[in-house]
Amino acid sequence: MAEESAPEMTEQYQSKPQKEAYKQPRRLRILQRLYRAAYLGETHVNGRDNLDKLKPGVPVIFATTHITKEDVPATAAVVGEKFDTALVVLSGHKSSHDSAGTYLGMKFGGDENFLPVDSFVNRDGQWQLKPFNPDNFVPMIDALEHGRSIVIAAHNPVEDKDNTTLPDKAGYGAVYLAQKTGAQIVPVAVELIGEKPVKQFLGPVKAIFNKPGAHITFGEPYTPEPVELSETETSLSAIRKLQGQATNLMGRLAQMLPPEKRGKW
Repeated sequence: MAEESAPEMTEQYQSKPQKEAYKQPRRLRILQRLYRAAYLGETHVNGRDNLDKLKPGVPVIFATTHITKEDVPATAAVVGEKFDTALVVLSGHKSSHDSAGTYLGMKFGGDENFLPVDSFVNRDGQWQLKPFNPDNFVPMIDALEHGRSIVIAAHNPVEDKDNTTLPDKAGYGAVYLAQKTGAQIVPVAVELIGEKPVKQFLGPVKAIFNKPGAHITFGEPYTPEPVELSETETSLSAIRKLQGQATNLMGRLAQMLPPEKRGKW
């Protein structure tokens, strides 16, 4: 599919609730534009026509790759131009002890626009997700039911900075949200193009002069087959029921990436 420059998403791409409730906070849009200017080079968008296929009146979940730290914010910066979005982030990233820049950025963009999932620091000093906790998703469900879109990673972040492939394990957040709300999922594959991806250890000044380009590919939206999840469903039980759907989502992401970045998928 031919590459296109940054999308001009018209009103027809928005579901009915988003069109009526679109009130993306101005400070969040400013933050996203500053992010793109500072940390991303030229951005190309593929699969823009797939957004024409979104069902009116149905909430949208953008489920992205998380091979680099830029995948989720880069996706949010693009879709935020026309969709009222909330981002799912690791809880540790909302602490000033993790990264002063990230913490201040979220404060500027509005805490209510960054919805945390439980995380902890592992032995290697990296933030890692805690076991699946349905309670984390209550604010996300509320956001979707009030017309917002959610941008969430489809799998755990890739911690190895030298690894540029999808991880072996799928994530469950996107498919769980879809089950609880009836939302449609748009798979999003992000590929950074450049000599070096932006890394926090580069420092803000060096990163600005070492900006990678980004290829962002929107897949075809789909609605997972319904799975019965009770209000008292245990985390382990929910994971077992959603395993096939999580695997399916990873397969969709893999098909939008070069073969060398697909991992086992």
